[in-house]
Amino acid sequence: PAAILAPVAQRKRARQLRAGGGIGCAQHRRRRGGGACRAMSYDLGRLITDVVRTRGPLPGPQQKSQRGGGYEQVWDAFNRYISDVMGKKQTLNVPNFGKVGWRIEEHSQAKMRPHFQAADAFARAYGLDMRSHPALADRALAHIEELHFSKAAIRYTQNMTKDGIFLGLRSIFTALGEACATGQQVSIEFEVGRFTCSERVVRFDFLAELYLKEGLEVPSEAPRDGQYRPSATFSEASPEDMATLKLSGRGDGFSAPMAHSAQLGGWS
Repeated sequence: PAAILAPVAQRKRARQLRAGGGIGCAQHRRRRGGGACRAMSYDLGRLITDVVRTRGPLPGPQQKSQRGGGYEQVWDAFNRYISDVMGKKQTLNVPNFGKVGWRIEEHSQAKMRPHFQAADAFARAYGLDMRSHPALADRALAHIEELHFSKAAIRYTQNMTKDGIFLGLRSIFTALGEACATGQQVSIEFEVGRFTCSERVVRFDFLAELYLKEGLEVPSEAPRDGQYRPSATFSEASPEDMATLKLSGRGDGFSAPMAHSAQLGGWS
C-alpha cells in the first residue's frame, strides 16, 4: 500500500533530529559537555543497542533472554534473505526501505550489476540525499521478489514468527533513518555490502566479489571483505512449511499486521 505520511509531524521530527536530538547523540553530548554529535561512526552494534534501549526487546520469552533483544536474530534473517535472493540474480523489495539486488546492464542483458535504491518514502521522510543511487524503473531490474515476513521467519530463523520479523525490521529501519537524519557518520554492515550515510548523503557499496563474479570492474569504494556474517541460527524449512507460504512473487507485505508510515515514514 502507499505510504501514509504525516507531513507536519515529519518536518517537526526531522528538524529535531538535524538539530542534534536524534538517536545515538545524547550520550556523545553528555561526554563532551554539549554540542553536536561528531564523526564517530554509528555502526550496527550501536544501532541494535539503541533499538533495544528505546523500543525494548521483541515480544516473547526467547527474544527477551536473547542478546540484542531478538533484533540481532532479525538482522541475521534479513541478511540471509538478501543473500539468498541475490544469489539467484534477483532483487528483494523491502517495504519502506528500498530494493537490494541487481540491475540489467543497458547494453548487455548477459551481465547484471549490483543495485540499491532507497524507497522514496524512506528517503523523503529522513531528508536523505540519494543522488548516488538514483531510482530505476522495475523493468530495468532483475526479477523482483517482495519481502515475505513469513518466509523470513520460517526459512531463516529457528523460532521467530512473522510478526517478530515485521516488528524487528520496522524498529531497525526507523532507528536507522533517525540516525541518518542527524547527519552523523553512519556505517551499517550487510552480508552483501555496506550502507553508509554522512551529512544525510547515502551510499550502499556492494562487496567486490559480486562485481568480480560478473566480470565487472570493481569500484574503488567496494569493500574487499565483509565484516559481518549472519549467525547460522536457522535451518532449511520443510516442504510443508514452504508450501504454506504460497509464494507468487508478491510479498505478504503489511497484511498482518497492517502497517502505515507514520511521522518520519516509519512503520506503525
